[in-house]
Amino acid sequence: MTASTSAPALVVEDLTKVYKGRTVVDKLSFEVLPGRVTGFVGPNGAGKTTSLLMILGLAEPAGGTALFDGRPYRQIERPLNAVGAVLEIAKGHPGRSGRDELRCQAATHDIPDSRVDELLDLVGLADAKGRRSAEYSLGMRQRLALAGAMLGDPPILILDEPLNGLDPQGIRWMRAFMADQAEAGRAILVSSHQLTELQQVAADMVVIDKGRMIAQGPITDLVSKSETGSWARCTDPEALERALADAGFAVLRQDGDGLRVTGASGVQIATVALEHGLLVTELYPLVANLEQTFFDLVDGKEGPA
Repeated sequence: MTASTSAPALVVEDLTKVYKGRTVVDKLSFEVLPGRVTGFVGPNGAGKTTSLLMILGLAEPAGGTALFDGRPYRQIERPLNAVGAVLEIAKGHPGRSGRDELRCQAATHDIPDSRVDELLDLVGLADAKGRRSAEYSLGMRQRLALAGAMLGDPPILILDEPLNGLDPQGIRWMRAFMADQAEAGRAILVSSHQLTELQQVAADMVVIDKGRMIAQGPITDLVSKSETGSWARCTDPEALERALADAGFAVLRQDGDGLRVTGASGVQIATVALEHGLLVTELYPLVANLEQTFFDLVDGKEGPA
């Protein structure tokens, strides 16, 4: 998908949050563009959820702004028509059907029941609309929450971990849903730990760690900068690590006794191991992808960008 030439749907500038004297989000700035899925990623505790809460006016920032078409969320008169958000999946009222859950939300904006039925069909819940929402599976609740976010036909969707707990079919459906909505022109900001899945649908990425931006831009650009090489496991990892370092290769210990060797082919690693009488038990090439790029950035291989 090509870059959008439209104005950003969301502009976050210098967003900052201080909690009990500790800065948990530090001058975070990025944009979310129409027609594109933007991945919002970082380790646990990086400040992603706090950032989303501030963006949606549910937490007060110590500084900075988050503007939708020039307005903060709290100043939007009809929020369902401007922003669709799924921050967490609730079980809903124990005695209320999925359809009635949506009808209650729709009533706050005078949205007709026909729109509710249209969205239940869109997310595949038409046959379950009369069932109590509290009895829905996690995947069904995800779909119901998405339908609620879509009630006002908003130009931007903000989704926090929408793939969590889904089975492979549910993940595939969610991925297709996000791709379809971006294709229709919506801007989508999605926070997710499932980087392999995210790479299949996102065009842009925002990476934060310890509350600070460490990288942002098109995924293809960021992934292309990721270092490649090989990954090896040896019966004597310390000895192989020393031998590879002596041979001029950059080596990083991973997963206990695993070694990530930057810029080295499998043949080069095997040759070094053979010269030192070491037994290599696993050896495969590293291919640049979003997951590896994420680890490179968080491990500090790349500076702030």
